[in-house]
Amino acid sequence: MLKPKKVTSKLREVKKVEDEKIDVNYDQVKRYCYHQKVKYYKQNLKNTVADLRELLKTYTYNANINDEDMFILSQELDLSKFNVIFSSRALLVNAINQEHKVQSKSFNGFIPSFFHLDGTYKLVDSGFVTLVLGTENILHQFRPIAFAIVAHEDQAAYNKLLKEVKKFLQDNFNFNYSPKYALMDGARSSYNATVQVFGKDMKIILCWFHLLKAIRNHIYQLKDAADKKYLRENWPFVCYGLGLLAKTRTHNDFLDLWKIMKENWNDELQLPEDFLKYIETEYIKSNLIWNQSTFIGKSRSNNSLESFNNQLKMTYFEAKKFDLISFFRIAKSMVRDFSRDLTSFPKTIEVPLNDWRFALTYSKTATIIKSLKRNHFAFIKKSREEAKRNEREKYKFILSFKIKIF
Repeated sequence: MLKPKKVTSKLREVKKVEDEKIDVNYDQVKRYCYHQKVKYYKQNLKNTVADLRELLKTYTYNANINDEDMFILSQELDLSKFNVIFSSRALLVNAINQEHKVQSKSFNGFIPSFFHLDGTYKLVDSGFVTLVLGTENILHQFRPIAFAIVAHEDQAAYNKLLKEVKKFLQDNFNFNYSPKYALMDGARSSYNATVQVFGKDMKIILCWFHLLKAIRNHIYQLKDAADKKYLRENWPFVCYGLGLLAKTRTHNDFLDLWKIMKENWNDELQLPEDFLKYIETEYIKSNLIWNQSTFIGKSRSNNSLESFNNQLKMTYFEAKKFDLISFFRIAKSMVRDFSRDLTSFPKTIEVPLNDWRFALTYSKTATIIKSLKRNHFAFIKKSREEAKRNEREKYKFILSFKIKIF
């Protein structure tokens, strides 16, 4: 079953070849795919629900359950709002153990509570989505907390997952799960659910790669053909500027550098005013964090979770889709394996000598702006002639003079 974006792309290809009058509307395609998916659910899963209900009874939680055994936190088997959340005591404890102090010869720091949240497809043949909630250790190794199989990847599904995990930790471990950060791909559904469950003070870290993807999709969906073409031609320059912003280490540096970038994009590149407003509204003045102003040791991407999702697909499901009953039987062994990881959150780490030297050198720079200034002055001296020949280098050359006065 193709996703709406894939269908839209296919229709655009047909439009170019066959019929110039075809109006490809993404929202219309999305609604059509949704109704077709619901129809597919009812046709193929009607006879499965009774057997599934009996199977899930064997995964009922009780006080004597082993820490590594899978159990169901909540279930809703109505096909139109299907939602089954499952985990183990050992995996849920990851949410407790993740907040800890790390010590070593080269690093001493407190790792605050945070989680990663995302959905992955192609594990269940009926089109259901697998939601994954987890965290990572100081070595950026992903550690799952809970999973959910849902009919729709919407705010209600994410909200239910987060609430059930929070409630279970409170009821069974007397632990008030109040994470300080959440890293996600920027989808409104997961963002709104996170804020709704944990409050507006929750700091949302936006995955760097998903940020670039979202901005490129915005450019591709622009209705003004001239603006779309111009922005696509200047995408390397836009991407370079965003990369500079992502390197800032404080929020003040982030805002100050944006002033320089905005002036450069407006005066030198002459980017469309609507595009500048979009960037400023969605990614500068919002409470999304996508620079280095979080805490020591935190990655700025969802790579650990994406890698984990790939591990699920290739190792446990062998790149195949399974029916719901087969899925939960595989999930039982999958949860047990992840629950047996006894080295989830090392409290001591050994940093390689080369990494320590690099960190020491980097720390001598007071702010990221000074670092940028120094690097760009070096660039100016070495690459004057090359900058005249290469448009991208020319852009860096111009921007260097903007930064040097800061």
